[in-house]
Amino acid sequence: MLSLFRTNQLVANALLIFYILLLRFSSFVVPYELHPGQGGILGENLLSIVPPEGTLSAVLSIILIFLQALLINITAARYRVARSVSLFPGVFYVLLCSSFPDFLYLSPVLVANTFLILALYELLGVYKKYYSNGRIFNAGLWIGLATLFYFSSIVFIGAIFIGFFILRAFKIKEQIGLLLGFISPFWLVGIYYFVQNALPDFWSRSFGNIGFLDANLSNEWDSYVQLSMFAIFILAAIFSYRTYTYKVSIQAQKFVDVFFWVLAFSATTLLIQDNIQADHLIFLAVPLSFLIGMTFLYMNRRLAEALHFLLLAGIFLLQFKPFWYIGG
Repeated sequence: MLSLFRTNQLVANALLIFYILLLRFSSFVVPYELHPGQGGILGENLLSIVPPEGTLSAVLSIILIFLQALLINITAARYRVARSVSLFPGVFYVLLCSSFPDFLYLSPVLVANTFLILALYELLGVYKKYYSNGRIFNAGLWIGLATLFYFSSIVFIGAIFIGFFILRAFKIKEQIGLLLGFISPFWLVGIYYFVQNALPDFWSRSFGNIGFLDANLSNEWDSYVQLSMFAIFILAAIFSYRTYTYKVSIQAQKFVDVFFWVLAFSATTLLIQDNIQADHLIFLAVPLSFLIGMTFLYMNRRLAEALHFLLLAGIFLLQFKPFWYIGG
């Protein structure tokens, strides 16, 4: 199946629709008990409009993930992240965001990922660009919006800061522009709540979910499978660093460094948010999609196909667990 996505034709992204439907079909037939994480103020509003359980949430999440995967593939192709262009980054984003039942709905963290991807697109676009004030402001703006949907997204402003320093000289005026972009969504949403005479509600709902290592994961064995799978992918990415940076341009090497910084900051989200649920792991899907996509692109084709098949088989087993698992 992976061979279908080993192409540089962007029109082939249409195949991602069928891949997404394959991986998320279970959300329409298996009754899951979902535990949404604590969203930001816009994330809470989203869950009140589109409840996690239901067909609408499943359909909207499919549409959103397709758009996110498409943007990831466009980013990887436009900025030549890998030695050759393929659709693997989008494929593995879909796989990671669809790997467990806890991910199969329209969650605040999934929406926040949209803005993180957009921020990365703006960030990578400043490489060797003298005038980039618009991109810098936009990157901060996207992270601010992500934070309003899912509070711990706030840490990625640090990753974006470091990313700009990696890619170019980052002047004080530009740093201020990034911060102004970041606070703009808070300012605009805060004005709305002020007009509604509900400013205290805005502050409490935007910043009232601060916590430290407050993860509420299930004690079921499949929770350990979730953590183990992501841990294996992270270790695979770390040990593949030299492969990623071998015989590529300086630009591509710097982009790889940016992805690792985003991955590192993803881990720090555990330190600032309370009531963390399993869907919090979706944060890791953005940087890992680029990195694991390159891992599979560079490995032996037969081995890549075999590993991908095993991943799909394991995912289907977990998604359809209520049909075969009898344990208590």
